Amino acid sequence: MFSRTARHISSRASSTPSAKLLWDRQNCVPLDRCLSKDDIILLLTPLVFPPESQVDKTSDPFEPLGRSLSTRHPAVRHVPYTKQDGITGVHIAFIKKADVVIFVLTGYSDDDKTQTELADLVNEACDSRPLIVVACCDLDEQEIQQHDFPTIIQATGFSAIDMRLVSSVLLNGESESEASGSAPAPAPVPTPMAISPPTTPTPGPAPASAPDPSTPKPPKPPPH
Repeated sequence: MFSRTARHISSRASSTPSAKLLWDRQNCVPLDRCLSKDDIILLLTPLVFPPESQVDKTSDPFEPLGRSLSTRHPAVRHVPYTKQDGITGVHIAFIKKADVVIFVLTGYSDDDKTQTELADLVNEACDSRPLIVVACCDLDEQEIQQHDFPTIIQATGFSAIDMRLVSSVLLNGESESEASGSAPAPAPVPTPMAISPPTTPTPGPAPASAPDPSTPKPPKPPPH
């Protein structure tokens, strides 16, 4: 785990969700600087329990990030990693096919390697591909400097709002805060058109009856 004696880069100075670009030594944020529309983004995220604020506890909490990125760059490959298996040959194969790799960490450690050490493995596998580390947690400044990640974005957590803010930083290149009103609004849900039930037409007055042709006509009066 991160050392608690060193100075921290805190993501929780307030309860307001936010995301900020700490540094970008690759000059790859916003992503349009290094990607064309059809280039592949690999999103590597940890398998974690959803935050308490998430309504659907069965969905991956990082799905909103992938969906938001895909609105501008459709070729997003979202591949989770687990703390038991870490980075496997399957992940390496995906890395080799990607144009940019985004590695998300939430600050936990497993028996062998911390998430930052797993990110080191990904950094080595990336070769010349840009690697962007998204830290959804507080960071130990000494620890994170030792890993020398080229680009780091820090978020207050990994709620759906946090993920939209991170996406905004990746796509627009500016730090975002929910309080500032700069957070991208979620796509509006279309309101279904109201369908009125069919109405029964109100009957009008009955039409006048036509004269019966069999009824004799009255004689015309004689001329004067």
